[in-house]
Amino acid sequence: TARFGGGGHAPIDADADGLRRRRWCAPKVPWSRVLGVDLRAGEVRVWTGGPEPELVTAMAGWNAVVLPRVVGMMVACEKESPGSR
Repeated sequence: TARFGGGGHAPIDADADGLRRRRWCAPKVPWSRVLGVDLRAGEVRVWTGGPEPELVTAMAGWNAVVLPRVVGMMVACEKESPGSR
């Protein structure tokens, strides 16, 4: 598990199964539901298709700006895996 972000928002934890807010009993967003990530106005935003981002964290952590690259790699792996077809 790797932790990204922080600051004024809850950090986002990423692992092999997906992403989740670093909060007690927060639901996990599986990689198959993630459509994209962007950096805007000092925030990292994870999109799953709704009108608002599913997860948001501040770019306060040293590695927060790396999260879009990690998400891109994990989503690509998910699409290529035999179980996703």
